[in-house]
Amino acid sequence: MSVRRLLPLLQVFAVTAAAVVAGPTLKDWWERRALDQKEARIWNGDEALPTPLETAAWLSIPSLGMERLVVRGANETDLKSHIACLTNNRQTDASLLIFGHRDLHFRPLKDLREGASVTLTPNANPSQQPENYRIAHLEIVAKDRLADAITRGQSRDKIALITCHPFYFVGDAPERFIAWAEKADSEATCNSADSGDTTCPRLAGCSTAW
Repeated sequence: MSVRRLLPLLQVFAVTAAAVVAGPTLKDWWERRALDQKEARIWNGDEALPTPLETAAWLSIPSLGMERLVVRGANETDLKSHIACLTNNRQTDASLLIFGHRDLHFRPLKDLREGASVTLTPNANPSQQPENYRIAHLEIVAKDRLADAITRGQSRDKIALITCHPFYFVGDAPERFIAWAEKADSEATCNSADSGDTTCPRLAGCSTAW
């Protein structure tokens, strides 16, 4: 068979191969675009969350081009639709924990780097200024060591973004990815006496024991 006759077949093969390689990227982009639009409508009050979910905050990581709605009152099933905040209300110095799925809402975290800026805008007080954080440490732990890692690393001046790892693992991922972010400015921090104050920079209503 001549090269000229093979050329159309080679072109078809090249296009097919490119589609296979680009497929997950295009799928990620499309799902992310749909999420962005839906969550923006909820944040702006144009669409309601299903009961008992409530809007807690707006999370932004500029270096990843990532903006996400954070909800409270979520269970494991709700994590399929949104990321959720959680703290351990048994400890007054507990970090705010924000959980999301690695194959949807938190997929961009695979490109996160130490030093990245993180902004959290609470919904409890609309006039309140956004909280500014900076990624201080990235940690990967076995999934059965997550609670120990949180206990060891937490403080009221930190938030932790948590998802499964590896990001492209097929099946039940064996590890957990934790991105610890510390306050990046001179905002007054909360102590145990502030726990009932909705103007406190911590997100009111996210106090569910993990």
